[in-house]
Amino acid sequence: FVVLPGEEFQGPVDVIVTGGLDRAGNPLTPEARVRGLFFVDALPPVLDPANTRPAPGSVVSSAPNQIFISVLENPRSLQPASGVDIEAPQVQAFGPIETDPTTERSGFVNVFSPQSVTFQFDEGQFVKQGTYQLRVTVRDFAGNTDTVDLVYKLDTEAISPVFVTATVPGDGAILNAAAIPTDSRGRTVL
Repeated sequence: FVVLPGEEFQGPVDVIVTGGLDRAGNPLTPEARVRGLFFVDALPPVLDPANTRPAPGSVVSSAPNQIFISVLENPRSLQPASGVDIEAPQVQAFGPIETDPTTERSGFVNVFSPQSVTFQFDEGQFVKQGTYQLRVTVRDFAGNTDTVDLVYKLDTEAISPVFVTATVPGDGAILNAAAIPTDSRGRTVL
């Protein structure tokens, strides 16, 4: 039995043996059938963005305590497949990608549940403002892998409460209407 790359076969395989003879030369009747002798799992597990926290693409103001990554069996599997190898996920963190796109940031992965892991940056690795990329590779027990990039933006810059710093002309000023500047269309420009 061979499954070629790109084929979509997924599931249990039944084996039917017909036309055989035993050592004494007796024909095999009726045919021998073994249901579900083995299982073909050709689809990798997938990340579940709906249950990954903070959500991919989030803007955060400080390093999250943990990034919760949810992994699922491939939804295209018609039957339960080999299962997610929850101890196999690898996470590489890079950034800020605007200034240090190839700088790998250290952290560690912990198994949280049968379908999720957490990633936590080491102290001081997620402090510089900018966009960080997490490259997550997941694997199932059949050896199928998938790699997904998650992006988070760290924005630590406080919003200034002062928006107007000066008024022109100053409060209480008395102006001559002819002295007020206008543009080429006659609109007042201050």
